[in-house]
Amino acid sequence: MDDIRDVLFEQDSGSRVTACIFSDGDGVLSGVERAAAKAAELGLAVNFAASEGAALMVGDLVMELCGSPKAIAQAEDRLMGLMLKPSGIATAASRFVHAAGNMRIVCGSWKKLPYEMKPLISEAVTAGGAGARICEEPMVYLDKNYVEMLGGIQASLRAADKLEARKKVVQIRGRYENGDIVREAFSAISAGADIVFVDTGRLSDIRKVCEALGLDRNKLEQYRRKRIIKARAVNGQMMYSAYDLIALTEHLQRRKIQRILSATARFVIR
Repeated sequence: MDDIRDVLFEQDSGSRVTACIFSDGDGVLSGVERAAAKAAELGLAVNFAASEGAALMVGDLVMELCGSPKAIAQAEDRLMGLMLKPSGIATAASRFVHAAGNMRIVCGSWKKLPYEMKPLISEAVTAGGAGARICEEPMVYLDKNYVEMLGGIQASLRAADKLEARKKVVQIRGRYENGDIVREAFSAISAGADIVFVDTGRLSDIRKVCEALGLDRNKLEQYRRKRIIKARAVNGQMMYSAYDLIALTEHLQRRKIQRILSATARFVIR
């Protein structure tokens, strides 16, 4: 016996029933396409009342299914999970996005997930409004292991130069430059990194790097309007040239030193 439902619903094999699925909580819907494909596979007619990424409230109708009693019973077993888990992930992603305000939220740690699950989770994260990649453009990501095997930050970025038309993203963790995370960031940028991923797990390190590079959103926007630095919009965010940021940082440091010196008392030896 392949399926006990063949016996349980044997007398009802010719009948048709309709099942309605409602949301039992507030959240974001995901998994629609996969659920629709599974419904078709089971021979069910399906009508979705909400689309991928839709905001749901308690009691909202999500979908209607129509088919044989056996197929409806199979759908409960095989179809629900294709929406329940992804919708939970999409809801969590959406909450992070709203809490972050203007900051872009990206879901990482993909290599820690089973390969087969990645597409489903990626779709759910996207449905919740978060990013599934550090950079949406074609890129090469140099994590700590690549950096180590390729001989360091700058050596790994030189190796990545062979991959043309790709953004270069490098992970820094304070393993080089005598453990100085700021010097690592400058080393990466000077070697052509487009994005520096500070991954020490310490917010203080991110602040240090941002302060050293002058990455204050308001100030950067002011300098862009003055045409001191250039930027381009990518997915609603301003992307700045790494070399422009280095030059700007050096300029700001020189001005800071000049202010300190101008305020220092001068002594004249007669």
